[in-house]
Amino acid sequence: MSRNIFDYIIEDRLPFFWCEGCGNGIILKSIAQAFADLELDQKNIVVVTGIGCWGKADDYLKTNCLHVTHGRALAAATGVKAVNPKLKVVVLMGDGDGLTIGGNHFIHAARRNLDLTAIVSNNFNYGMTGGQYSGTTPEDSFTLY
Repeated sequence: MSRNIFDYIIEDRLPFFWCEGCGNGIILKSIAQAFADLELDQKNIVVVTGIGCWGKADDYLKTNCLHVTHGRALAAATGVKAVNPKLKVVVLMGDGDGLTIGGNHFIHAARRNLDLTAIVSNNFNYGMTGGQYSGTTPEDSFTLY
């Protein structure tokens, strides 16, 4: 059976919530397209997000979703994969969730070499809280706050 992105995205919830110019909507559409190209069954996909900007992705997906505290998305995804290794687990994180607050979990998930997909979109700041500096903000640069 041929699939398309709307087998995975809830169409009547569009347009996306994210700020104008943010790439998260494009990334989420690309992820849905990859799911369609691979003809994955929605029931066998778990998308894990933290509470940063990616936390809104749960609102748009027709997959199983797990929304966890900031910086713990990879830790939760590790648990999901351990309980049911057959699931396709995708973790959506910003730089704060995945690399700053969740940096320790990022290192350990890589070390464990789990069969999951971790996507980190780096906007160099904590976007959901107004643009505070994050661990990936370049030295000598400025954010909004």
